[in-house]
Amino acid sequence: MRLVKDLIKKTMRLVGRQDCAESYDGSLNNGGDEYLVKNLLYCFNAVADELVRHYFPKTVRQTIDVNDGNVYFTSFAQPVNVINSVTDENGNKVEYELYCDHLTCNATKILVKYAALNEYRGEDEQTGLQDCIGEKLISYGMAAEYCLINGECSLAELWENKYRLELERTLADMPKGANIPPRRWV
Repeated sequence: MRLVKDLIKKTMRLVGRQDCAESYDGSLNNGGDEYLVKNLLYCFNAVADELVRHYFPKTVRQTIDVNDGNVYFTSFAQPVNVINSVTDENGNKVEYELYCDHLTCNATKILVKYAALNEYRGEDEQTGLQDCIGEKLISYGMAAEYCLINGECSLAELWENKYRLELERTLADMPKGANIPPRRWV
Protein backbone atom coordinates (compact mmCIF):
# COMPACT_ATOMS: atom_id res chain seq x y z
CA MET A 1 0.00 0.00 0.00
CA ARG A 2 1.65 3.19 -1.22
CA LEU A 3 0.54 6.44 0.30
CA VAL A 4 1.02 9.83 -1.33
CA LYS A 5 2.64 11.23 1.82
CA ASP A 6 5.41 8.58 1.58
CA LEU A 7 6.20 9.72 -1.96
CA ILE A 8 6.19 13.35 -0.84
CA LYS A 9 8.70 12.52 1.88
CA LYS A 10 10.90 10.59 -0.57
CA THR A 11 10.82 13.47 -3.06
CA MET A 12 11.73 15.97 -0.33
CA ARG A 13 14.98 14.06 0.07
CA LEU A 14 15.58 14.01 -3.69
CA VAL A 15 15.27 17.79 -3.99
CA GLY A 16 17.62 18.39 -1.05
CA ARG A 17 15.06 19.13 1.65
CA GLN A 18 16.08 16.46 4.18
CA ASP A 19 15.29 18.91 6.98
CA CYS A 20 11.61 18.91 6.01
CA ALA A 21 11.57 15.17 5.25
CA GLU A 22 12.71 14.37 8.80
CA SER A 23 9.98 16.42 10.44
CA TYR A 24 7.21 15.73 7.90
CA ASP A 25 4.47 13.56 9.42
CA GLY A 26 2.06 13.59 6.50
CA SER A 27 0.11 16.77 7.10
CA LEU A 28 0.20 20.10 5.31
CA ASN A 29 0.92 22.02 8.50
CA ASN A 30 3.82 19.86 9.59
CA GLY A 31 7.34 19.72 8.29
CA GLY A 32 8.10 23.42 8.53
CA ASP A 33 7.32 24.22 4.91
CA GLU A 34 3.67 24.20 3.90
CA TYR A 35 4.60 25.61 0.47
CA LEU A 36 6.89 22.64 -0.21
CA VAL A 37 4.25 20.10 0.80
CA LYS A 38 1.48 21.75 -1.26
CA ASN A 39 3.71 21.91 -4.31
CA LEU A 40 4.82 18.30 -3.99
CA LEU A 41 1.20 17.22 -3.63
CA TYR A 42 0.42 19.13 -6.82
CA CYS A 43 3.45 17.50 -8.50
CA PHE A 44 2.29 14.02 -7.48
CA ASN A 45 -1.13 14.57 -9.02
CA ALA A 46 0.39 15.99 -12.23
CA VAL A 47 2.75 13.02 -12.64
CA ALA A 48 0.04 10.48 -11.78
CA ASP A 49 -2.25 12.09 -14.36
CA GLU A 50 0.41 11.88 -17.08
CA LEU A 51 1.24 8.26 -16.29
CA VAL A 52 -2.40 7.13 -16.30
CA ARG A 53 -3.45 9.13 -19.37
CA HIS A 54 -0.55 8.21 -21.60
CA TYR A 55 1.33 5.14 -20.39
CA PHE A 56 -0.53 2.99 -17.85
CA PRO A 57 -4.28 3.26 -18.49
CA LYS A 58 -6.65 2.08 -15.78
CA THR A 59 -9.22 -0.12 -17.52
CA VAL A 60 -12.64 -0.24 -15.86
CA ARG A 61 -15.67 -2.36 -16.76
CA GLN A 62 -19.00 -1.07 -15.56
CA THR A 63 -22.61 -2.10 -16.13
CA ILE A 64 -24.89 0.91 -16.48
CA ASP A 65 -28.66 1.29 -16.86
CA VAL A 66 -29.56 3.57 -19.76
CA ASN A 67 -32.31 6.16 -19.32
CA ASP A 68 -33.84 7.70 -22.45
CA GLY A 69 -30.86 6.56 -24.51
CA ASN A 70 -28.42 8.80 -22.61
CA VAL A 71 -25.62 7.88 -20.23
CA TYR A 72 -24.04 10.89 -18.55
CA PHE A 73 -20.38 10.66 -17.61
CA THR A 74 -21.28 11.71 -14.07
CA SER A 75 -22.95 8.30 -13.66
CA PHE A 76 -19.65 6.48 -14.23
CA ALA A 77 -17.84 5.15 -11.16
CA GLN A 78 -14.58 6.87 -12.17
CA PRO A 79 -13.72 9.84 -14.39
CA VAL A 80 -13.62 8.73 -18.03
CA ASN A 81 -10.59 9.27 -20.24
CA VAL A 82 -11.45 7.04 -23.23
CA ILE A 83 -14.40 4.75 -24.01
CA ASN A 84 -13.00 1.47 -25.35
CA SER A 85 -16.18 -0.50 -25.99
CA VAL A 86 -19.90 -0.64 -25.31
CA THR A 87 -21.81 -3.94 -25.35
CA ASP A 88 -25.31 -5.04 -24.34
CA GLU A 89 -26.25 -7.66 -21.73
CA ASN A 90 -25.56 -10.46 -24.23
CA GLY A 91 -22.11 -9.20 -25.19
CA ASN A 92 -23.22 -7.77 -28.53
CA LYS A 93 -21.57 -4.57 -29.71
CA VAL A 94 -23.74 -1.49 -29.19
CA GLU A 95 -23.41 1.50 -31.51
CA TYR A 96 -23.03 4.73 -29.59
CA GLU A 97 -22.29 8.41 -30.08
CA LEU A 98 -20.10 10.49 -27.79
CA TYR A 99 -20.90 14.01 -26.69
CA CYS A 100 -19.04 16.31 -24.32
CA ASP A 101 -20.96 15.18 -21.21
CA HIS A 102 -22.65 11.91 -22.21
CA LEU A 103 -22.98 9.09 -24.68
CA THR A 104 -26.13 7.99 -26.47
CA CYS A 105 -27.12 4.46 -27.51
CA ASN A 106 -30.15 2.25 -28.20
CA ALA A 107 -30.02 -0.16 -25.27
CA THR A 108 -31.51 -0.41 -21.79
CA LYS A 109 -28.45 -1.82 -20.02
CA ILE A 110 -24.87 -1.67 -21.24
CA LEU A 111 -21.42 -2.89 -20.24
CA VAL A 112 -18.89 -0.12 -20.82
CA LYS A 113 -15.17 -0.78 -20.92
CA TYR A 114 -13.24 2.46 -20.47
CA ALA A 115 -9.92 3.94 -19.47
CA ALA A 116 -10.34 5.93 -16.27
CA LEU A 117 -8.40 8.96 -15.10
CA ASN A 118 -6.57 8.99 -11.79
CA GLU A 119 -8.63 11.09 -9.42
CA TYR A 120 -7.00 13.86 -7.38
CA ARG A 121 -5.31 12.36 -4.33
CA GLY A 122 -4.63 13.91 -0.95
CA GLU A 123 -1.63 13.25 1.28
CA ASP A 124 -3.20 10.47 3.35
CA GLU A 125 -4.64 8.60 0.38
CA GLN A 126 -3.28 5.69 -1.60
CA THR A 127 -1.74 6.60 -4.94
CA GLY A 128 -4.36 4.76 -6.98
CA LEU A 129 -1.64 3.73 -9.44
CA GLN A 130 -0.83 0.27 -10.74
CA ASP A 131 1.80 -1.73 -8.86
CA CYS A 132 4.08 -1.80 -11.92
CA ILE A 133 4.58 1.96 -11.53
CA GLY A 134 7.48 2.17 -9.09
CA GLU A 135 8.10 4.76 -6.41
CA LYS A 136 11.34 5.77 -8.10
CA LEU A 137 9.49 6.65 -11.32
CA ILE A 138 6.90 8.74 -9.51
CA SER A 139 9.44 10.48 -7.27
CA TYR A 140 11.70 11.38 -10.21
CA GLY A 141 8.71 12.89 -12.01
CA MET A 142 7.67 14.80 -8.89
CA ALA A 143 11.23 16.14 -8.45
CA ALA A 144 11.32 17.30 -12.08
CA GLU A 145 7.97 19.09 -11.73
CA TYR A 146 8.96 20.68 -8.42
CA CYS A 147 12.28 21.99 -9.75
CA LEU A 148 10.53 23.38 -12.82
CA ILE A 149 7.94 25.17 -10.67
CA ASN A 150 10.76 26.75 -8.66
CA GLY A 151 12.71 27.89 -11.71
CA GLU A 152 15.59 25.48 -11.19
CA CYS A 153 15.82 24.61 -14.88
CA SER A 154 19.06 22.61 -14.85
CA LEU A 155 17.85 20.47 -11.93
CA ALA A 156 14.46 20.08 -13.57
CA GLU A 157 16.17 18.80 -16.72
CA LEU A 158 18.29 16.38 -14.69
CA TRP A 159 15.25 14.90 -12.92
CA GLU A 160 13.23 14.87 -16.15
CA ASN A 161 15.96 12.80 -17.82
CA LYS A 162 16.01 10.36 -14.90
CA TYR A 163 12.20 10.20 -15.02
CA ARG A 164 12.15 9.45 -18.77
CA LEU A 165 14.86 6.76 -18.41
CA GLU A 166 12.96 5.10 -15.55
CA LEU A 167 9.75 5.33 -17.57
CA GLU A 168 11.44 3.62 -20.54
CA ARG A 169 12.81 0.91 -18.24
CA THR A 170 9.39 0.34 -16.68
CA LEU A 171 7.70 0.13 -20.08
CA ALA A 172 10.37 -2.26 -21.37
CA ASP A 173 9.77 -4.57 -18.39
CA MET A 174 6.05 -4.84 -19.18
CA PRO A 175 4.72 -7.74 -21.24
CA LYS A 176 4.68 -7.04 -24.97
CA GLY A 177 1.43 -5.52 -26.16
CA ALA A 178 0.52 -4.38 -22.66
CA ASN A 179 1.15 -0.75 -23.49
CA ILE A 180 0.52 1.44 -26.48
CA PRO A 181 2.68 4.57 -26.54
CA PRO A 182 0.80 7.89 -26.58
CA ARG A 183 0.08 9.58 -29.87
CA ARG A 184 2.31 12.58 -30.53
CA TRP A 185 1.41 15.57 -32.67
CA VAL A 186 3.92 16.42 -35.36
